[in-house]
Amino acid sequence: MFTEKRIRYLGKKAIEKYGLEYQKLMVIEESAELTKALIKNNRYSIYDGKDTKINVAEEIADVYITITSIVDALNIRDMVKENVNKKLDRLEIRIKE
Repeated sequence: MFTEKRIRYLGKKAIEKYGLEYQKLMVIEESAELTKALIKNNRYSIYDGKDTKINVAEEIADVYITITSIVDALNIRDMVKENVNKKLDRLEIRIKE
């Protein structure tokens, strides 16, 4: 079952087992796979795109899990939240223009 608590717990366990550097590489790898899935979804969406949507969802999940583990391992959750808020503020201004 999806819960933040479960993601954070298993992310911590993954870092304990494989190490922080390995998990950083996993973020890079999963991000690349998400990039590829998004490109395919864009290219093939003129047909049905159902399979590519499934792949995009899978890759987003992988990126979300690995990024969460890095955020926790580096103890930067508050910094990330602060930056997200700044970027959302900027986005809101751009949308209103």
